[in-house]
Amino acid sequence: MTPFDLTGKKAFVTGASRGIGQAIAVALAHAGADVALVARSEDGLAATAKQAAEAGREAFVIPADVTRQEAAEAAVAAAIDRLGHVDIVVNNAGGSNFAVPFLDLLLAVVRRTRAGRSPFAPDKMHLHHRLLEIGNSHTKAVLLMWFWAALLGFGGVAASFSSGPVMVLAIVAGLALLSLLTLRSPRPRSPL
Repeated sequence: MTPFDLTGKKAFVTGASRGIGQAIAVALAHAGADVALVARSEDGLAATAKQAAEAGREAFVIPADVTRQEAAEAAVAAAIDRLGHVDIVVNNAGGSNFAVPFLDLLLAVVRRTRAGRSPFAPDKMHLHHRLLEIGNSHTKAVLLMWFWAALLGFGGVAASFSSGPVMVLAIVAGLALLSLLTLRSPRPRSPL
């Protein structure tokens, strides 16, 4: 007997080729759900599908890199086509750059703790709030944070492949340009 019954339910699970995603997909199948399994690794998906089938459920393998929007949309369409509908969605896929959000979280915990407050107390001192406060639009604030995440992510990967002076110069130039764009006073907006 399972702790809960999902008989007749349809589940869409990303990152289902291994680890937590695989365990969730198999558990859903054991609880009675048919599953659409999504990940980049077809071999891992095949192993997960086999385990779900052993539980007596239908399992559809959909190889896709859901970090790309068009691939994610195609995977959802394929799942609905094969399952008929989706009742349960488990977004377990990895692959995002977490450097800037992690830094923002770390700074928030330090800032709140130093002020004698709980690290979980809300405030408006996150990076995006600060960018908005100095006059940036929402779009520019989001773009700046994306560019910082890209520079940290791609810069770190690129530096691991090459440590020559050209790479160091490119990373320093990127840091300087983004610092200038981030700290530069935005143009005042005209009233509507």
